[in-house]
Amino acid sequence: MNRSVFVPAMIAGVFAGVLSSLPVVRDVNLALCAWMWLGGIFAVYLFRRSGAPKLTRAEGVTLGLLTGTIAGVVMVGFTLAGVGITTDVLQQTQSSTGPEPMQRALLSLQEAGMFETLAGCLSLILHMGFGALGGAIGSALITRRRL
Repeated sequence: MNRSVFVPAMIAGVFAGVLSSLPVVRDVNLALCAWMWLGGIFAVYLFRRSGAPKLTRAEGVTLGLLTGTIAGVVMVGFTLAGVGITTDVLQQTQSSTGPEPMQRALLSLQEAGMFETLAGCLSLILHMGFGALGGAIGSALITRRRL
């Protein structure tokens, strides 16, 4: 594999990561893990569309793994940004409600942040695995015919 795999992997990874993060659209991941493996297939499609020769299954898995890694990092970034924004909003409203209820809310949010971090690590591993699966599927489905 050469350097030309990074552009399709980046495009497909960001696309799949954003779709995995959007509130309504991400629910498709709950049922089918669809955005994870479709990202791998999309990366193979983009790679082949650029005029590259047919990928072997191992190369497709590698491309899908790279795509899944990027998608997982994007999704974890969106998740952690959401926790950070919520913390900022709670800290700003602390002055109007008093310190004690807000301290409890911030403590529970910190616990939720730790949970989100662990869930994000698991999500990253799942994105990598299903991205590799998508890359294998894509390399088998997308043949030499004109795209």
